[in-house]
Amino acid sequence: MGTHAVLAATPCGTVPAMQNMFTAAEARNAGIDGHRISSANTCCLIRPAYGVYEVVTECPVPAHSWVRVWIDRPDLIDRRRRLGVDAQFDNNLLRARMIGVLAHMRSRAVGDAVSHRTAALLHGFPRTSTPQCVEVTHVSKAKSLKENEQLRVRRAAAAASPSAEATTSSHGSSTPLVGPVDRIGRPTRRSPVTPPLQLRRHKRPLPADHVEEFVFHHGEHFVRPGFRITTAARTATDIMMSGDPVEALMVADAYLAHDRHHPYAVLSVPTRRTQTAYVIEERRGELLSVFEALPRGPGSARFRQTLAWATGLAGSPLESHAAYVLHVLGIDFEQQVELFDRAGMFIGRTDFFLRDYGLALEVDGRSTYIRTDGTVDPDKVEAEKARNDAFVRAGYRTLRVGWSHVRQPHRLRAALRDMGVVV
Repeated sequence: MGTHAVLAATPCGTVPAMQNMFTAAEARNAGIDGHRISSANTCCLIRPAYGVYEVVTECPVPAHSWVRVWIDRPDLIDRRRRLGVDAQFDNNLLRARMIGVLAHMRSRAVGDAVSHRTAALLHGFPRTSTPQCVEVTHVSKAKSLKENEQLRVRRAAAAASPSAEATTSSHGSSTPLVGPVDRIGRPTRRSPVTPPLQLRRHKRPLPADHVEEFVFHHGEHFVRPGFRITTAARTATDIMMSGDPVEALMVADAYLAHDRHHPYAVLSVPTRRTQTAYVIEERRGELLSVFEALPRGPGSARFRQTLAWATGLAGSPLESHAAYVLHVLGIDFEQQVELFDRAGMFIGRTDFFLRDYGLALEVDGRSTYIRTDGTVDPDKVEAEKARNDAFVRAGYRTLRVGWSHVRQPHRLRAALRDMGVVV
């Protein structure tokens, strides 16, 4: 198996971390030259990272039959075939690809720990876009307050220079990074859908309790691909300090509400409404503890603001996004409020409630009424209509909010004004 890691697992056995991937060096060792790889790369292979190739389909071309040797996860190929063009947005496929890249990437140093948006993808946190690089954190000594101030002055001067317009953060935005970054890899002109991933290294303090060995569940096995990752709390803190503000709130809400009894469950689908205030505050304290262990920097104010807005009550990333927009618009609201009729009978729970206006905001995503097979569920549609009618009969007004409202806040502002809300 060459450099493929053989991973410790449960007593059921061991599992390779190939994830349908191989390196150019492994292909050469197997007698596959560069011309044969290039031929297959236009047909049944993609290159997710420099020197790393992924088999994306069982190619019928006889000259490419050698790629089948590298297929150890046929379920990923089947899933990609079923999803078609939507495969590029599928969380399971993106996560499996990132695991394979990390297991094969040679440019990671011994002390590196997968972090930031890459760690968020592996932990299952919600996100606003697909990570375009592999982010790791390398251990560095904490800076003094004077050194931090000098660093801020240098960054401000760099931001004011004409060349600063071409500089972006490791999260694909123009926000400043919390530490210096080394870029390893060459620029690419390939399609933005699947560009080769580059390695970006953050140099930050990394206490031992902020790192853990990455483990994922595959079939009957718990697989250890052989790399370290920042804990969920440290990952959330990093995103809250240096990520997109909307994504930061999504991640904060997800961390406050994730089900700790199932540590390998996807955090973006938590049992949020079952969490008690005590548990949410306990997890809020965990984030603060991680934050206090890090030196102050440009992201400190953003972290505190995001933590103040996070409630752990959002039932989906869309609800977190809606909460962010409502905060920015300066609207007072409550989340997950139970509504009762005039007789005191419970009607239902609304996502957002503007008490001063008696207005219930119901957040509906595209998947709210969709079955797993992609068809509309008429029972869900009928139940939601009945609940909405009950709100109206009880004297409440309702407004349905979707992705179009939160992505274009002026539309939500106009809709609220139409309902008499002062914005």
